[in-house]
This record gives sequence, structure tokens and C-alpha cells, in this order.
Amino acid sequence: MTLEYQPVRIYRGGILWNLAFTYNAIPTHTLTGLSPVDPYFTPAILAVTFAVNRQYLKDLGGFSTSMRIWGGEDVELSIKVWLCGGRLLICPCSRVGHIFKKDHVYKINPEEVNGNLVQIAETWLGSHKNYFYAVTGGTLKRMKIHVGSIEESNSVKQKFKCMPFEWYIEKVFPELGVPPPDAIYFGPLGSDGGFCLGIKTDIYNVLGIFNCISYMSKNFALMKSGELRMENHCVVPEAKQLKLTGCNGSNYAKWSYEDGKLSYNKKICIDIERKKELKIVKCKNSISIAKWEFRYRLINNRKRQSKLYKSKYSVKDQK
Repeated sequence: MTLEYQPVRIYRGGILWNLAFTYNAIPTHTLTGLSPVDPYFTPAILAVTFAVNRQYLKDLGGFSTSMRIWGGEDVELSIKVWLCGGRLLICPCSRVGHIFKKDHVYKINPEEVNGNLVQIAETWLGSHKNYFYAVTGGTLKRMKIHVGSIEESNSVKQKFKCMPFEWYIEKVFPELGVPPPDAIYFGPLGSDGGFCLGIKTDIYNVLGIFNCISYMSKNFALMKSGELRMENHCVVPEAKQLKLTGCNGSNYAKWSYEDGKLSYNKKICIDIERKKELKIVKCKNSISIAKWEFRYRLINNRKRQSKLYKSKYSVKDQK
């Protein structure tokens, strides 16, 4: 390994429902009208590499003083900036090299990291904190957070008249997606070969597979009833293809997910052929069926989904 510069494709930062930072492919509309060197919006940034006006960061409260050691600070700052009138951008021609030390001079306690994430959920997610607890198994809900963290965030919210977290989902990062009530699995559906399920560009209601790294993945939900949904549509095998159709009645509630295998009526499995095409096969006739994985497994996801906050403002209106 050397320190020689290596070009990489551009991405944008995002968050997951477990409040981890992640990199995502960039939606086409984000780059509309921009040149290859223009800055572009990003829902989140890493907290170790950014430039900001010092006084603005100080007025915003900086990094939370209630968070411990390391973990979650980038997500907390990203959410706070967007909700409280700021914007985050990535400059594609600005590159920063970050070299990790071989060893830390301190020990990282998982309990402290989890405590940081619980603090973010309790202070910034509003009613959507239930999804955080659903994807983390509910065990973190018993953790107590520092009272000062609530006072700290409330002070910032009042000072900057911050938007609710629903605004962030609707205007900044709709790709995060909101799990529907009674979903037991949710999120992008990826295979062990690095391919994700998505919509073919030439035929809207037919599903295909795409490289997970470069494709802006769609969210799928496996319902407690056995339906496999993408937004308001149900997924069904038809004429050796996977298609989207209306969810009418119980005819489509036949999906099951066991040991990474996704099957319909216990007879039809989703596989990937050598030509990297989606394939519908009989489960018992396929020796090596592709393994699939949802991003989230949800525990006790029974709370009714809150109505999204309908704002009259756009991202560009936020000052």
C-alpha cells in the first residue's frame, strides 16, 4: 500500500435506520444541471473531514458535549445541520487522505457507542425513533441518556427553528425509506453475489438485478402477512419474471424468507443465472440458489406509520 493518489467514483453520504453512516450512489436528479466539478448535496458527511465556518458551527452547538468518545457524531451533526437550516455539500475535486493509527490510545466501549446512538434517536428522530429501536432489536430502548443532551438539543431547535425529522426524509433523503407497519424485513434486497433487486429501466413493472455499489437501490418490505412489497406494489412471479402488481386480496401473500432463500409458495425461488440475469426456478431443482439479504430485520414493528410532514419549503429554500 502506498500514498499514491487513486481516483474513485463520486458518492454521497447517507444514514441507515441503525444510525450508522454509509455511502450511497447518487440519484440522477441530484446532479442535474451541474458540471463534473460542481459541489452537490449530500444527506450526511463524515465528521473527520469537513470545512465549515467556525462561528456557525459554534452557534449550532458543535459536536454534542453529551456524546462519549467516538461513534455517531457524524450522523448527529449531519441531521442537525439539515434540520436547522444548513446544507451539506461534497466538493468532488477536494480530496482528503485519512490515515488510521495502528492502535488507539483508548478503548472503545460498545456501550458508550450505543449510548451515543440512543441519544441521537431520542433527541432528533421524533416518533421515527421507533424504527431505530425496531432495527436494533429493541434492546437499546432500555438505555438511559444524559438529561443535558435533551436540554442541549432543545436549545438548538428553539434557536434555529429546526424542522422535524420527517422533513429530512421527505426533502433531503427520501431514499432512506420508512418501513411500513407490520413489515418484518425491510430495505434494499441484495444477493451474496453483490447484486441488488430493482426495476428494469425499459419495463417499469418488471424487476431485474443491478450492481449494488453503483445502483440507487430500492426498498423492499416482507410483510408479516407474507406479501413482498416495493412501495405500494406487490412482487409476484409471472411468466418466468418478477413483476410488480397491485396488492389486492391474499393471493400475493405467499412469500417466505428462510436461511437467505426467498421463495414464493415454498416452490418458486429467486436465483441469478451465469449471465447475471434474474431467474425464477423451482426450489427443489436448484442445487445452489442465490442467498438474499434485507438490510433490516425489524422487531415489534407494529406502531402505525406517522404521516409525513408536508413542508412548503424545498432544500434550496433552507438558509
